[in-house]
Amino acid sequence: MTAESPASRAPAWLWALVALAVLRLVLFQAAFPPFSQVDEILHWDTVHKYARLELPHGGLPGFDEEVLDQYLLYESKEYAEGGEPAPHPMLAPAELRAIHVEVQKKSWRNAPNYMAWEPPLYYLGAALWVKMGALCGIGGIDLFFWARAFGAVLYGLLILVAAGFVRRYLPGRDFLGLAVPLLLVALPQDLYYQVSDDVPSALLLVLGFDRLLRLNGQGRLRDYVLSGLCFAALLLTKPTNLPTLILPAWFLLPRLVARLRGRPVQADRRDLAFWISLVLPVLGWALYSRLAGGEWLGSRHKMAYHGFIPQGIFSIFEHPGFSFAGFAFFFTGLFSTFWSGEFWWKGKLLAWAWLDLVLSLLLIGMISLSWSGRSRELPALPRSILRPGRWLVLGSVAFLILSSLMLEFPDRPLNQPPSQKEPFFRVYRLISATLFPVLLFFADGMDRLADLTARSPVRWILLGLVVLLLLSCEFWMSRTVFASPYNWFHLPR
Repeated sequence: MTAESPASRAPAWLWALVALAVLRLVLFQAAFPPFSQVDEILHWDTVHKYARLELPHGGLPGFDEEVLDQYLLYESKEYAEGGEPAPHPMLAPAELRAIHVEVQKKSWRNAPNYMAWEPPLYYLGAALWVKMGALCGIGGIDLFFWARAFGAVLYGLLILVAAGFVRRYLPGRDFLGLAVPLLLVALPQDLYYQVSDDVPSALLLVLGFDRLLRLNGQGRLRDYVLSGLCFAALLLTKPTNLPTLILPAWFLLPRLVARLRGRPVQADRRDLAFWISLVLPVLGWALYSRLAGGEWLGSRHKMAYHGFIPQGIFSIFEHPGFSFAGFAFFFTGLFSTFWSGEFWWKGKLLAWAWLDLVLSLLLIGMISLSWSGRSRELPALPRSILRPGRWLVLGSVAFLILSSLMLEFPDRPLNQPPSQKEPFFRVYRLISATLFPVLLFFADGMDRLADLTARSPVRWILLGLVVLLLLSCEFWMSRTVFASPYNWFHLPR
């Protein structure tokens, strides 16, 4: 294995795919109006605060005045309401706009931003991106769309490093080298259309996985430090990235156990460097949260605001997740949000149930085939990728299930789960760090299906159909979004 980065020496066709993916994301980021119903106003306000070097302190802060002005003037009701949207407030005379904003602000004066205490890494990166845009002369609501574009840049990097990962660790698997980036280009994950702290997770996971595979007791000290920092970054991006620690545990804990048993093992100092690099940044944020906010976990402010409280041990067994209906409800939501995301438009989820069902059954079948390793001639995926990747996917799903079982939820609107009626964390966005291994197993399953049937074109036909279906359905379902008078293309200037 070489020491070059996963994105180095990328072929020209890969750069073309990256450019296509970034352009598609920017197009949809511009087409969807401010502000999506998936907490985007909260994320944008937090980025805005970090850009002003305003770190969280005390309890949950209110919204910045400039952000509130933008929200009240540019927010589109089209996400939640059907019919023709009202005329854009920016078309009204300045005096009427000022009255509108001041009247509406009264109900927002005491509204807290419950995302302000979320881990800071994404917000710091997005704040730097926003400051760069401001220095280039971007301002007003255009700066909000510029912040969205940060996600497109990170997604382009994800495609580069994912393709590089396949080239390095799976040489000779040419189909995977093309299929994985193609699937990433086509996947309509709307979490990348918005300002959201979920955006960096998949990229950081691939970088951390790559660094771990370099270790094996032989890597340089720098590799151990960088690997530890990647997993620290995952935890400092999203608390639900906790299951990603399965990967370093898989690679490094056996050596720790062997060392405790007195067996000779390599890389004592380097292993320690990994854990120090992982723990210190996370501990630093925890200490700041404790000193400035009174909680070791800043996310507890958010949980308290929503009314999420731990369940009693015996109440857990009354959870609907133990029923077949609850089990089916959880997994249909998880698979649907993997393929279609969470955006609503005109009061309806931007998804087709039949499409999600077909793609989900295909995904389950191909991943099962990949995990089985069955084939006539293809070698199984390396154990160092297959086994930890499999446990990462299963562990992440189990984490959502356990989180759903352990918490009691208040009564909330049905389109704002989890709630008493829908007591499940069942959106894929929360475990989006697993995106690369899921698509790698999916593509490997297609390759094995073609190998087992001795029909080489099958893999290419299946891949082409999936990519074509994803892209065409995404554009067709979103066609009315592009006509919105509230999106970037139609903003009153």
